[in-house]
Amino acid sequence: MPYVNPKLASSGLFCSQHDVESSVQAARDILDLPDLTYTAEQVVDQEWVEQIKASYVPVQITPNMYIVPEWNEPTDPSAINIRLMPGVAFGTGEHPTTSLCLQYLASLADKGALSGASIMDYGTGSGVLAVAGLLLGAGNAVGTDTDPLAVRAAEANAALNGLRDKFLVMRCGANLDDPEPLAELSGDLVRQFDLVVANILRGPLIELQPRLTSYCKPGGMLALSGILKEQAP
Repeated sequence: MPYVNPKLASSGLFCSQHDVESSVQAARDILDLPDLTYTAEQVVDQEWVEQIKASYVPVQITPNMYIVPEWNEPTDPSAINIRLMPGVAFGTGEHPTTSLCLQYLASLADKGALSGASIMDYGTGSGVLAVAGLLLGAGNAVGTDTDPLAVRAAEANAALNGLRDKFLVMRCGANLDDPEPLAELSGDLVRQFDLVVANILRGPLIELQPRLTSYCKPGGMLALSGILKEQAP
């Protein structure tokens, strides 16, 4: 059964003819939460796209790093500005685990440890960690994700930052029974990396340990994130 925060609340927008109860029942079944409740109310039609855009603003990660929605101008043009299309895939920089990973990448860059490095971003989502690593001086990156929408989003975000030729994004399976995502690579493409980062969930991190560690070069770095406080030993 997946872990669900009992205080979690979610909101959604549906057309007036939509069967909301059927959607909620599907969520109950998937999450194994038979007591999940909801309220529904009519809302005035608005310019939702503009409202969504207004809800995303540049986020400062470090004194010299920002995540900037594609429609915003950078707060500090001289800083490391990671341009993203927010909302398409996980990784807008606002989540604590993403922010921590970005701060870690910045600390590596400050030490010169990312200069020319190769990065594996496993569970890349929006591609924000790989893009950040490349902007901080890494030489190339590979990202994987189980979601085809995330793969497309990461590719688009790489292009937004002028990094499409340095960032290879691939779809992968959810567990070790699925094909090894790098097996289809040909030629001299990297299969072991100076840095492997995985900002996913505790269960997959444990299950995928053999694969994640195999991606590390001897003496390489492994950064794992996504473990909730209540899951820590």
